Amino acid sequence: APGNVNMMRAGLLVLKSPRDGFEILKLNRSGLSWLPVVIIFGLMALMRIIYVLNVNFSLSSVEPAQSNIFLKIVKILILPLTWSLAIFLVTSIADGETKLREIALATGYCVVPYVIFTLPLTLLSQILSLEEAGLYRFLQIAIVAWIIILIFFSVMRLNNYSFSKTLGLCIVGLLLTLLIWGVGLLFFGLIGQVYSFISGILLEIR
Repeated sequence: APGNVNMMRAGLLVLKSPRDGFEILKLNRSGLSWLPVVIIFGLMALMRIIYVLNVNFSLSSVEPAQSNIFLKIVKILILPLTWSLAIFLVTSIADGETKLREIALATGYCVVPYVIFTLPLTLLSQILSLEEAGLYRFLQIAIVAWIIILIFFSVMRLNNYSFSKTLGLCIVGLLLTLLIWGVGLLFFGLIGQVYSFISGILLEIR
């Protein structure tokens, strides 16, 4: 089985050479552990907390005093986690070669730019003026674009898909991700309605 440390190093290698990083993941797919997945997404959550608490709010829509930290963590993790599930389901019926754990780790590799550069961006926000907000936004958009490109490449590389097939499946995966969110919102909304109904009955009984 591949060592967890080596698999974490492969995540860093993705920054320099995505082809080599994902190839290491591909070659070691049979013995992967969930630990690197937990570590990477844990670091992602930690970086989000650091950002929310320390960013210069004049350059960001985030205001620490009005922020629900738990909700911020959920929001930053929900997209890569639901994407991992969605693209796993899509590739499973499209001759894909990857398992859920492998896709989750590959997605973790893809968000490494966020993990690495959030702290420098947070520190940079403290020395930039409001007039330089455009530069700050550009850097944030560049990181997001980098992540999207890595995600696309990971799906193509790990499943040996063509460019066009990867593009089509990623679009389907994105739609399925949105569907999962919609179902989730309906589910929790229904739970809230049931809770309110039961609470109302109990209050009437009293």
